[in-house]
Amino acid sequence: MGGGSGGPSSSTSYTSNLPEYAKPYFERMMERTEAESNQPYVGYKENRLAGFTGDTQAGFQATRDIAARGTPESAQAIQIAGQAGAAGAGDINAARGMVGTSGGMIGQANQMVGSTLAAGAPQMQSARQVSYDALAAGAPDVSQARSLASQATVGGMPAANAQRFAQQAVGRGFDAGDYASNAIRQSAFTGESAGQYMSPYMENVVEAQRKAAVRNFEEGRPARESQAIRSGAFGGYRSAIQEGVAQRGLGQQLNEIEATGRQKAFENAQAQFERDRAASMSAQATTEQQRLAGEQFGLSGAGLGLQGAQAIGQLGLGQQGMSLQASQAMSDLASRQQGLGLQQAGLLGQLSTQQQQLGLQGAGIGLQGAGLNLQGARDLAQMGLGQQQFGLQQAGALGQLGAQQQQLGMQQAQALQQQGGAQQAQEQRGLDIAERDFLNQRDYEKQQLNYFSNIMRGIPVQPSQTVMQYQNPNQFAQFAGLGIAGLGLMR
Repeated sequence: MGGGSGGPSSSTSYTSNLPEYAKPYFERMMERTEAESNQPYVGYKENRLAGFTGDTQAGFQATRDIAARGTPESAQAIQIAGQAGAAGAGDINAARGMVGTSGGMIGQANQMVGSTLAAGAPQMQSARQVSYDALAAGAPDVSQARSLASQATVGGMPAANAQRFAQQAVGRGFDAGDYASNAIRQSAFTGESAGQYMSPYMENVVEAQRKAAVRNFEEGRPARESQAIRSGAFGGYRSAIQEGVAQRGLGQQLNEIEATGRQKAFENAQAQFERDRAASMSAQATTEQQRLAGEQFGLSGAGLGLQGAQAIGQLGLGQQGMSLQASQAMSDLASRQQGLGLQQAGLLGQLSTQQQQLGLQGAGIGLQGAGLNLQGARDLAQMGLGQQQFGLQQAGALGQLGAQQQQLGMQQAQALQQQGGAQQAQEQRGLDIAERDFLNQRDYEKQQLNYFSNIMRGIPVQPSQTVMQYQNPNQFAQFAGLGIAGLGLMR
């Protein structure tokens, strides 16, 4: 920028206004920071990711083995089910043929039964007619016997009335026996009861006594003041004490008047309550005795009626028994007549029945043969169905066993994977902790410098720089410098 001697035209120097007490700290911090910045990178050389454990690998392998194995039991079960269906089909077809043969035999037996029933029908009709005739011959005697039984009376009154009277008497006895006593009610003397029985004029009496006491107190005031004047204490401390004692006595007298009046009213109310309760209990007891006497009187009347009904009933039963014996004799006679006719009809019916039984036995033999064929067909069909069901059961059991084995294997593989996952997670937590500890140890100096730098920034000291320029050492430059310096001083 300048000429002359060829030296530097200007130079710059740096100064700081840091106080002496803070300067060493800033310098040491800068030295440590520079040293830390020159440190080479230190990498973490340990494992950062936990690998699969042996249990996890075993679980993965077990899952792959189960998937590769598949479900051979299902295919085997389907094959067994097809073999069982084919094995039972032959027996079922043979059973169907035997059922057709049995149907023809049953038709022949039905034809024999129809012929037998047609041959015995006239004889059965004759037996029925003989039975009807015998019943018609004995019917008048039976009707007359019933009439004699219904005409039995007791002194001109049907025996049924005596039984009705006996039942009514028993009913009255039962009604009387349902007697249940009523408990005598007692009431307690409570505060509400006391208020109901206390005299309504008690407040007026107490108030009159209180007014009389106040009036006596006021009337005695002039005498107390005269006595205070005579003793020279009127208007002083002693006079006030005497007046306070008199008022306290008045208050005590008023309280005693009210307490005495209320106590006396309470005692009178309690006495009146006890008198009313005793009268109520006496009335209840009298009513209960009267009701009990009425119930006992009803029991006595019911017992007398029951005895009379029993006597009438016994007399009626005796006469009724005699009439019933006569009607029984007539009924026996009619029954014998009817019995003879029924025996004849029975003989005819037995003859016809024997003929029918012979024909039915022949038809039964045919039906038995058909039944044997049907039973054989059922046995064959059941055998075929049993073979099929047994094969299907085996196939179902085999399929369920395969599914259960596969499910159990998957559960075991999942259990191994869960256990291995827990171990892997625990190992990963340990690796993460080791890496954090390494980073904290590696960066400890930097963190301390950062902490120290933050503290130093909080000190009220702001470093600054000052730039100083020096001109060439010629005469003209010296004069110019002096002029500039003078201007600076003037400012």
